[in-house]
Amino acid sequence: MKFEALVKLISEDFTVAWNQWDIEKLLTFVANSVVVRSPKVGMIYPENAACEIVGKEALHEYWTKLKIKNGKFDVTQLSITCDGRKLETVNKLNGQDILIYETILLDEYGKIIFLNYEYRNS
Repeated sequence: MKFEALVKLISEDFTVAWNQWDIEKLLTFVANSVVVRSPKVGMIYPENAACEIVGKEALHEYWTKLKIKNGKFDVTQLSITCDGRKLETVNKLNGQDILIYETILLDEYGKIIFLNYEYRNS
């Protein structure tokens, strides 16, 4: 299987795990030193002005708190582009007029080392 096809499969599997809110499965996709940037971080950690989470354990805690605060929210992946180890996806937040633009960087093992989320009205 070509690397690009594998990366797209990983992205699709990540989306399925997200929609199931399977945090343990989601964490299998990320490196221990993962960095996540999202405006949603400020909802959970108002003192975190950078809206950034660093590390797998911190991400586990954040996603757990986000799930409790927001409840489950599903997305539909609309597009994915791959340029080497960089992926860009556009996801539709189901039931809302919101698009999520996601930038993902992978390490040489296919683990996510960086995730950036931007939310826009569709």
